[in-house]
Amino acid sequence: MITRTVFSAIGLDMLPDRVRLLQLKCQGELLSIHEAAQAEVKGKGKEGMGLLDALRKVLSGRKLKGNHVMAALPGHMVTTIPIRFSLKEGEGIEQAILREAHNYLSFPLEKGVIDYLNLPLSDQRSSKAALLIASKREDIVNCLDLFKQAGLDASVIEPRYCSLFRTIQWARQGEPLKDQFIFSMEENLTMLMVIVDEQILVVREVAWGVNTIREKVGKALGLSGKKVDRILQQYGVDPGNPQDFSQEKAASFLLDDRELRQVISEVLSPILEDLCQEIQKVLSYCVSLVQQRVIDRALLLGEGARIRFLDRFVQQRTGIQVSTWPGVSILNELAEVPAFFEVALGLTLRGMKNRLPGRPAACPGGA
Repeated sequence: MITRTVFSAIGLDMLPDRVRLLQLKCQGELLSIHEAAQAEVKGKGKEGMGLLDALRKVLSGRKLKGNHVMAALPGHMVTTIPIRFSLKEGEGIEQAILREAHNYLSFPLEKGVIDYLNLPLSDQRSSKAALLIASKREDIVNCLDLFKQAGLDASVIEPRYCSLFRTIQWARQGEPLKDQFIFSMEENLTMLMVIVDEQILVVREVAWGVNTIREKVGKALGLSGKKVDRILQQYGVDPGNPQDFSQEKAASFLLDDRELRQVISEVLSPILEDLCQEIQKVLSYCVSLVQQRVIDRALLLGEGARIRFLDRFVQQRTGIQVSTWPGVSILNELAEVPAFFEVALGLTLRGMKNRLPGRPAACPGGA
C-alpha cells in the first residue's frame, strides 16, 4: 500500500533584514523537511522592493509544493501591549479591550487589525488583563500584495512570537511547559517572552542581537568574520576558569591572554548587562501582574545560544536558571530543523496540526 505524502503550507518568517522559508512533508509517521532557505533583505525599502526581491530570491529554484503561505510579520509591524481594564456594566471583554486600545495605539482603531490574549491575574484583583496585539491594516494589505506579486497565497499572518511559542510547545511533545522566561537572540533582534500557565504573558523586542556583539568585539580586536565567531563560541562571555585562556588558544587568534580578557570585561559585559536589565524589567512587570508566582527559569534560543557561557552570564546576573534550546529533534530524520528556523517551523505546524499527532495549541494574531 502506497502512503500518501502530505505537504505543509510554506512557513515564511519575515525579519527586517531577512526572510526564512520552511516546508515540511509527512508520509505516514515520517515527518521531514521538504525545503528550507533564507535570503537577505537589501536596501532601504524593506517594506517594498527590498522585501519583494528577497521573497523572489528565497523562492527561486525551490521545489515547493503549492503556493499556500503562513507568514509571521516582522516585529516593527506588530504592536504588543499588556493592558489592564475593568468591565463596565453590560460590557463584554472584546468591547472593553477595544475601548482601552484607544489609549495605547498610535493609529485609529478603524485603520488597524486588532487581536488579544487573555492574561492571568492574581485572584485578589478585581480588574482584568489582556495582551493587546495590533497592526496597521495598510501593513497587512501591503504584505498580502507583496505575497501575491511573488506568486504566493497567504491565509494566515501572525506575530513571530506566536509561531515561536507554537514550536516550543510542539518540541515538548505533550510535556507541560512550566512558567519560564524565553529569550531568543538573533542577528539583529532579541525577543523576550514570559510564559505563565501555558500562555504568553509578556512580549518585548530589543533592537540588537549577536551582530552588535560581533561588531564590538571585531572593532576592539581588529578582527572580523569567522575569527570573531570563533572567539564567541570558544571563549564566550564569562570564561571563569583561567585555563580557558591558554596561550596556545590565544595564539591561534594572534592575541594574548590579556587582550582577550580585556575584550570580555570591557566590551561584552556592558552590552550583556543591558540585556540582563531588560530581563529584570520584564520579570518585575510579570510579578506585578501575577502575584505569588516566581519565574525562576529561562530558555535561551537563537544564535545567542552559540555564544559560550552566555547562559551562565545571564544566570549569574539575574538569578534565574538558564538552559539553552536543544533544537527540534522531533522530525523523523537525521537532519534536524536548521538553526534559527524555529519561527518558520511554528508556522508550518499551524498548518499541519490536524494531520500530525501532538496537536500544538493555537495562538491568535492571524489575519
